[in-house]
Amino acid sequence: MILLKDMRRGWNKMSADGWSKCPICENKKDKIRKEKYGKVSPEEYEDLISKFSIEESENKETVREDFNGGPYFDGDDNWCFKGKACCDVCGAEWGIDVKAKLKKE
Repeated sequence: MILLKDMRRGWNKMSADGWSKCPICENKKDKIRKEKYGKVSPEEYEDLISKFSIEESENKETVREDFNGGPYFDGDDNWCFKGKACCDVCGAEWGIDVKAKLKKE
């Protein structure tokens, strides 16, 4: 694992398990494209789009995914999975905490 400094949030964090595109930011960009393209100046359009991107690239993955080591078994015969995700651009957060009881035949 690599320790990184997150300049936007100002705290140290470990490297992520994965990264993906933010559906919230993508939906906002799509809405701006449909509603504003050709109706505002090119500069204003680019400014609106850039608010939901860290870089110019349309393929930038801004959602950090952390899975706490993946699925595991606890001491009570439960199969567990915990994870969280957070967008570095819009701040949207998701979380999952699942326990499945072992079926005994």
